[in-house]
Amino acid sequence: MHRVLDRARAIVRQDNRNIPALRRCAADLAVLRKELQQARLGEGATFAEATQRIKAWFGPYEARVQSAQEYLAGMLANLEMEQTSDTKEMPRQPALPALTESGRDPSSADNTTSDQHSQAEITAVDRDTVDLEALRPYLTDYSLLIAAKRHLAEKGPGTLKGAEYGLKVLQEPPADQKVLR
Repeated sequence: MHRVLDRARAIVRQDNRNIPALRRCAADLAVLRKELQQARLGEGATFAEATQRIKAWFGPYEARVQSAQEYLAGMLANLEMEQTSDTKEMPRQPALPALTESGRDPSSADNTTSDQHSQAEITAVDRDTVDLEALRPYLTDYSLLIAAKRHLAEKGPGTLKGAEYGLKVLQEPPADQKVLR
């Protein structure tokens, strides 16, 4: 299991635009998740108390694998949409001029001796003051969906303008709503 998760992390870090490798990894995660579920069900068929303990042991592993699988699925969807999209590309902002270490434009007449070039980069963002509207065109649908899901978990349904809500059937009630028998 750890090898599959480590490979998924390595692909995401090193070669996250390689669709065939991401697909293989996503398929491996799906198989691993199914094997974990089958192992849990096989081990937990006899006793209710033992089943709860087994679910508690396997649950975190299944959740990690499911999270990695969903993350890769979102990445794949975004990459495939980028490659097959017939819509116009986002307008590109003009590149910032390359700057020397002194902060001057190397093309300026008074700075012709430097061989070194630098380029402006963002090193931190203050979430309280950043202009989120300016970032809207650059946010992927997947990142918006994840943020909306976190908003739902914290604020409840019907509170986010522009979001569509539905109901999902759960196999078990949430832990805070379990009925004692």
